[in-house]
Amino acid sequence: SRTIFLLLAQGITGILPTIVSRCQRIPFGLLGENTIAKWLVERHALTTECARDAARRSAGRIGRALALAQGAELPTSGILAKIDLLEALAEAEKIASLDSNEQNLLLEELIGQVRDVMILSRTGKADWIGQTELVQQLAQTRRSFGTWERIASKLESSRQRLLAGANAKLLWTVLAGYLTSTLANTD
Repeated sequence: SRTIFLLLAQGITGILPTIVSRCQRIPFGLLGENTIAKWLVERHALTTECARDAARRSAGRIGRALALAQGAELPTSGILAKIDLLEALAEAEKIASLDSNEQNLLLEELIGQVRDVMILSRTGKADWIGQTELVQQLAQTRRSFGTWERIASKLESSRQRLLAGANAKLLWTVLAGYLTSTLANTD
């Protein structure tokens, strides 16, 4: 009677309804960049610039922001910049060999990059984005806002499939084909 179990999940879609019905849902949202940056400065004595950069790249996750501020590297990929299908497929195979957590982090990073391209294309404000050089390179491809929205949606659905246990090699192969064909077509 004095025991409480905490079940943490990114959503209820992968949890059996009988378990969900016996739980009290307490949703946790992502934190704003300013909140994270302020916390990093106050609690971890980081410079304002370092804290802002880590907060911007963290996608609202305070633990990720702290890891980034302490020098941790997120998995990276140039798959968004690949226009040649064979190069993209080789990159996809390399990514599929990473563990599932690193693949998920990479998908989140790619979603963040596309989000930043969309922000840059709408506002022109490079100081609002994370990986300035890469994002500016992608923004120079002059793809429409709608194209970037579709890419972001495809990346998010791929992330959901990966979390649901999809075959990683197949997922990344399909994603590589989608990205190269979408980015190769002119708007």
